[in-house]
Amino acid sequence: IVFGDWSSDVCSSDLNNDGALDVLVANHSSLVDENGLAILYNTGQAPTSAITQPSSGTYTNITGAYTVRGTASEGATSLQISTDGGRTWQSLQDPSNWIFFWTTPSTDGIFTLLTRALDSVGKVQYPPARVQVIVDRTQPEGTLTINDGATYINTPSVTLGVAGSDFYGLAAMRFANPPAGFLAPIPFDSTATWTLDGEDGEKTVQAELTDLAGNTSALIEDTIILDTTPPSCRVLINHDDPYTNSHQVTLTLESNDTNGVTQFRARNSDDEWTAWQPQSTDVLWSLQGSDGVLSLEAQFMDIAGNISSACGDAIVLDTSAPVCTLEINNGAVYTNQNEVTLAISGQDENSLAEMHFRQDRKSTRLNSSHRIR
Repeated sequence: IVFGDWSSDVCSSDLNNDGALDVLVANHSSLVDENGLAILYNTGQAPTSAITQPSSGTYTNITGAYTVRGTASEGATSLQISTDGGRTWQSLQDPSNWIFFWTTPSTDGIFTLLTRALDSVGKVQYPPARVQVIVDRTQPEGTLTINDGATYINTPSVTLGVAGSDFYGLAAMRFANPPAGFLAPIPFDSTATWTLDGEDGEKTVQAELTDLAGNTSALIEDTIILDTTPPSCRVLINHDDPYTNSHQVTLTLESNDTNGVTQFRARNSDDEWTAWQPQSTDVLWSLQGSDGVLSLEAQFMDIAGNISSACGDAIVLDTSAPVCTLEINNGAVYTNQNEVTLAISGQDENSLAEMHFRQDRKSTRLNSSHRIR
């Protein structure tokens, strides 16, 4: 007798080539009586059986009775089922449309269920019908991030990053904007597009992961601050002075935002914007252009990336000195009085503000409403 593969600790042979199992040699059990040589004296075709439920590769997280169903061919008088890969067998007396309640093992793993049909003269089905069932009662684990863990976002549309682990694999995931409930599950993936609910403020997204056996993870979540409101904008040139005699000025930058202003940029009118710079209160700036009204604009960016509308200010640049003439007593050469009359004439593109006098190297500074005595 030549036996085949011993990898399953059970080997058999069909001696008369009639398709039935004639000799069985077993070496799979810790019980001596279940091992050894069995002469089955088969003649003719053996009956067959099939397992119709579950299909091979089915996952389950059931603890306790798990229903196994099947059929057997005509001529089968009994059926044997093994739940340990053929090491031990249990008999069912009614093989037609049979049902067996399998007590699932207490540990997770891949388990092989076998059935074989027998007829009245002892012919035994070989090879037996076979399915594998994966028992998995372990929760999957995972983490959730919104926009790669960002603290702020300026749009309700975000990208969720999902990391999950499970020994046998993940099947689905679902999300919620609490206190609203979960939406329908979708196939598991490492990312998902999501829309935050409500007005500006701190937002939480929750998720659950489901593995192939139907086990659900503990609740996972992440938070982010939604800020869709741009900052305010105000800029002053030289503290809002109306005139300057220099191209070099100081900009006063004023901007308010709920979560904070981080950057600004500016430009002279009709010029290109500067690069974004860290927010500051006072900034030195160089005006461009000739004498006259010069203007500029500024913009601010908040911590969420919102950009303000442009705001501006203007100032009159005047770098030309005024023209001045002076006469004493209508141009007289001599006087015998200490008090004299000064005739003053001044011209300027803009208005005149002050006048200075000096007599014998002593200076007096007066505005245009004063007289000298």
